[in-house]
Amino acid sequence: MNPPVEPPEFTHPKGMRLHHQLRSHDPEDLPGGGSVVFAVEWGPVGVWVGGIATFFAALIALLGSVGAFDRARAPQLRLTFGQSEPWCRRGTHPVDGDVYWIRVGVENAGEQPARGCVGRLSGITTDGVLRPDVDPVQLRWAGVPPARYFDPLDLRRGQREFVNVLYLRQGARWQIVTFDDPGFIPGFTTELAADHDHVLHLAVFSDNATTATTSLAVKVGADEQSIVVVPASEAPQSTSTSEAPRPARPRSTT
Repeated sequence: MNPPVEPPEFTHPKGMRLHHQLRSHDPEDLPGGGSVVFAVEWGPVGVWVGGIATFFAALIALLGSVGAFDRARAPQLRLTFGQSEPWCRRGTHPVDGDVYWIRVGVENAGEQPARGCVGRLSGITTDGVLRPDVDPVQLRWAGVPPARYFDPLDLRRGQREFVNVLYLRQGARWQIVTFDDPGFIPGFTTELAADHDHVLHLAVFSDNATTATTSLAVKVGADEQSIVVVPASEAPQSTSTSEAPRPARPRSTT
């Protein structure tokens, strides 16, 4: 019988000791049924627990320094439109009588509030041609007093508001809802010509959120009262092929 063989010991670079133990000490038994067992000694628990904690603390600090958490919680503006209430709203005006509004929903789908939101018409395409005679104009918020129609609006998480885009009153034509101050002269007509394919390019700006954009395809009937409005992506090819102009940062309204 051969003398017992001491199991070899290996030292891991991290300080852990690995014991190589042979259950059978007879070399002749190894090929037929011998087995190898490894035992690991991890050393002091505080050493490796502290190392893991240090690693995660450094990782969190790194992510925070590059703004990863702020981006995940940042406000996200979404624009919506549907061919029914509340986007298409009928009402009665004390001066204008029966009126009709076409509106776009503006919602904050992010965690943080979206500050200083302003709606703008950034351009119009008519019959597939971008209109160089139409300047960007500010649009009017719905659901606020007249004194605050054009004030920047803050949107909390999940809050939805509406910005008015088009307006029809008795005896008039469909027109863009913008400043109605007598001193405001836009330099172009805000009425939409009948029996033409129009695409209205819209944008909502914010102080701390990425600009949200959408486009509406609009066609006013020959009677100048009927109207068809759909998202430009769902419109026939003739009204949705042109690209929206790149929106510019709005100027202060104060």
